[in-house]
Amino acid sequence: MIQVVGISEKRFKTPPRRNTTGSRQRKRQAVPSIESRVQQGISPRLDQEVPYQLQGDVDPIRPALRNLRKMIRFQCLALATISLLTGADMYGSDPSALDGLPDILHDAKGRKVEASTLKGKYIGLYFSAHWCPPCRAFTPSLVQFGNRHSDDNFEVVFVSFDHSNSDKRRYIYDAKMPWLSIPGARSREIQALAERFAVESFPTLIVLAPDGSVLTTQGREEVSFAPDTALDEWKKVALARDKP
Repeated sequence: MIQVVGISEKRFKTPPRRNTTGSRQRKRQAVPSIESRVQQGISPRLDQEVPYQLQGDVDPIRPALRNLRKMIRFQCLALATISLLTGADMYGSDPSALDGLPDILHDAKGRKVEASTLKGKYIGLYFSAHWCPPCRAFTPSLVQFGNRHSDDNFEVVFVSFDHSNSDKRRYIYDAKMPWLSIPGARSREIQALAERFAVESFPTLIVLAPDGSVLTTQGREEVSFAPDTALDEWKKVALARDKP
């Protein structure tokens, strides 16, 4: 029989278990939050929400948008040119798009207005909410754009995804929105309208021709980067479609 001499029994004890709780928590913390996504210029999705106030500066959105300026301007000119030369329908036509709006809308003071007042106008459906920081950053530019073209047969219709009617009224008041709006906030009618136009993020501006066809789904970018020419480019696309 072989005897093992000089080896302590302590060497044969089971080593202590490694604590992995901290590493799991660090992995969880490594997942980017909605706040960090917004600060990086990423708009929240429809199924995500952010608080009314975020800590820190959201100005990093602006450099990201500036990097797209040349591309968006080129896209606007290219679409208008192709449509003028070929009469092509770049976004598809939906003559019944206006039928998706309710018969009664509300003005900025909550008074009822018939949707028939929009007949023959270029319409910008503005999907937005007060809880969305990118929305609050873009809305003043859209208010200025709408006021500038108030006599150019263009009308904005606010489609609210706020939590409640009181939040919607607060947003309208704070941003000085002079527009008509779809009654309510986050109603089934509003949800259906967002699904109809495949709205995936906020803010989104869908521009419709007088016949109800979709001229662009990138109205936010075009108003941001080319506010002086955006409406003229939309009208050129609409006129190109009307040519035989």
